[in-house]
Amino acid sequence: MSGLGFYNYAQGFDVVRGNASAGGYDIAYLYDSAGNDHLVSTPTSTTLSGSGFSNSASYFDSVNVSASAGGYDTADFYDSTGSDDFLGRGTLARMYYGTGPAVRAYYFDLVRIYSSHGGFDHKDVSSVGYAFESYGPWQ
Repeated sequence: MSGLGFYNYAQGFDVVRGNASAGGYDIAYLYDSAGNDHLVSTPTSTTLSGSGFSNSASYFDSVNVSASAGGYDTADFYDSTGSDDFLGRGTLARMYYGTGPAVRAYYFDLVRIYSSHGGFDHKDVSSVGYAFESYGPWQ
């Protein structure tokens, strides 16, 4: 993590958690491994994990996740209590949480979205390069 007056770098840890709670506009970048990895995204936290690692970003305004290193990578997006928007195009899977961040996931093999917490959840999916599954009352 870096910002005005600081720079934090972590390498070789099994678990890394970033928490953006001090204000400003915070962006997180998460990258997969060569193995099979799994992304779980909620309105407050996004976690990418695989064999021997787990990286989480909580309360960030924007999270960008790349799954281009190999393996069979899956992503699960869970809705908020507000109105959320999911966009699927090409290799992009983007969830805009009406009450929180925008999470962009690229190059995943399987993307699943879940609507179960209320609000008016909208999906717009066309010409995606991944398997896609939708659960719940998406419009």
